[in-house]
Amino acid sequence: VFWNRRETELVAVVYLGKGLCGWPDTVHGGLLATLMGEKLGVAAELFRTEVIPSAKLREGGTRNGEGEDWRELKELEIQYRKPTYAGQFYVVRA
Repeated sequence: VFWNRRETELVAVVYLGKGLCGWPDTVHGGLLATLMGEKLGVAAELFRTEVIPSAKLREGGTRNGEGEDWRELKELEIQYRKPTYAGQFYVVRA
């Protein structure tokens, strides 16, 4: 997992093995949803801790949301467009 501070972008390289299939050679959708939710949560927490506090302090504001865990997924809706094939590396960007 890499965090690009300048672009405020998380980049993760993941390998989805053949033991993660719901259908033959196709990664299970529940695992994909879990993977997306986890990476989005990590990106949100990095954004909250690295970008928002410094911007608010520059503007003379305070740090709101202290103690709130932005990694906790409240809702996720995914529309699967193509199969995700097992046994390959994928790049996840958030």
